[in-house]
Amino acid sequence: MVEIAVALPALLLLLLGTVEVGNAVNSYLTVNEVSRDGARLVARHGAAADLPGLISAEASRLRGAAPRSTITYGTDATGNQTVSVEIDYDYQFIFATIPFMTRILPRPFTLRAITTMAIP
Repeated sequence: MVEIAVALPALLLLLLGTVEVGNAVNSYLTVNEVSRDGARLVARHGAAADLPGLISAEASRLRGAAPRSTITYGTDATGNQTVSVEIDYDYQFIFATIPFMTRILPRPFTLRAITTMAIP
């Protein structure tokens, strides 16, 4: 009984941490995918692209507020026109309501992905 009482908190903390990191990685991959698909959409369709619609469709599995987007046009080293799409998302921790976790976890924890593509 004593061994379980000593080991159980450490095992629970390890389990909760694994779930939280897995969810954060899944959220980052979603943000990265939205950035990549958004850059591809804007590169193909220009100002007529429905980037907010794409973001709401693809980011539907993210918890909390919708991601924010920024579109930047420029040129690369060879003189080709490029478009960069930046997606920022304030990640919501799953276990943020646990009292001691609110002192440890940063708020907000922003996930950011930037994709630059050449405009054909």
